[in-house]
Amino acid sequence: MFTNYIDLGTFDVPGSDITILAWFKADDFGVNDGRIISKATGTATDDHFWMLSTRGVGGSGASPYRMRFRVSIGGSTETLIDGGGSGSLTDTVGTNIDLVTDTWYFVAAVYDGSTMDIYLNGALIASAAQTGTRDTSSADVWMGDNPISVDVYRAFDGVIDEVAVFSRALSGS
Repeated sequence: MFTNYIDLGTFDVPGSDITILAWFKADDFGVNDGRIISKATGTATDDHFWMLSTRGVGGSGASPYRMRFRVSIGGSTETLIDGGGSGSLTDTVGTNIDLVTDTWYFVAAVYDGSTMDIYLNGALIASAAQTGTRDTSSADVWMGDNPISVDVYRAFDGVIDEVAVFSRALSGS
């Protein structure tokens, strides 16, 4: 089990749009909230400026595990979880894809100023209307854990590869 992270420093993505891409393979989902990449000042919801993670949607964060995308818009952090759930915007696609260990996934999280979308292996799995200008910050960006978090409860247990962050909304086509 790896609990290491990569500190990418304080870079930010200009403009309102953002796309986050990554390949990942989980060894274990024992961590309810494994961060693939996160720009935050703490662990509370509104401490996040943008974040992509896996999330347990069962009782008390237990399995099944699904994709989660957060973006801070107008001073409030909005959360989209595949299939919806506690604290999530209403997912209009709701494919409810249960993530499994030892499987490679390609994920894309996109915000275009009016919609938050999550794609998994090229298919749209979650979408919610959300308008507004994305907030910017000088907060740190970490891969594999949450900035300012010293606990292992946010560490991603597995392999993360080919992460990219764009200042524009890439299309699904």
